[in-house]
Amino acid sequence: MVLEPELVQRVLRAALRTGGRLAEVFAEDRTTTSLRLDDGRVEEVVTGRDRGVGTRVFHGDSQAYAHTNRLDPIALLRAAEAAASASGDRGTHDGAVRAVALDGARSPRGPIREPITHPVPEPADAVARDRKVAWLREADDAARAVDPTVRQVAVGYFDTRQRVLIADSDGRWVEEDRPRIRLFVSVVAARDGVM
Repeated sequence: MVLEPELVQRVLRAALRTGGRLAEVFAEDRTTTSLRLDDGRVEEVVTGRDRGVGTRVFHGDSQAYAHTNRLDPIALLRAAEAAASASGDRGTHDGAVRAVALDGARSPRGPIREPITHPVPEPADAVARDRKVAWLREADDAARAVDPTVRQVAVGYFDTRQRVLIADSDGRWVEEDRPRIRLFVSVVAARDGVM
């Protein structure tokens, strides 16, 4: 996910317009694949993509949050303005909007860093669905081979790639690419009428 620092600065400034003490932006782009094998049959294949940007404003002891799943500047600024309106006390605000430095020049947190990545030998989204189903079948076969008392086996596979950006009005800018894979096997065995 790429949001330009200049746009994020505009969003943070808009979020602070009613006098908030801190504003932050959380942007996420997540792709997922889910497969389920139940007693040797593929029961579920689901893929999806979720993305959006949330803006939170801290004002005194309260905070407000607004979210959009659109990444265009107008939608991002509207969400920031909604969070500002919900959290601000316009009656005591002097109208000045604090500068937001994301370039590190005035930032107490330092410059924008390279994204945090978790290298993987082969990205999950590059693996063919048939190969993932073959993994499920292999796990099913291995579970059944443990003992003849095994009656039912359910195997699930889930992968996700979550790309996030967190930026705040104090100058923090952190990007992370989070690939994850989860495999689970559920086994039911029965002997002498006992499951």
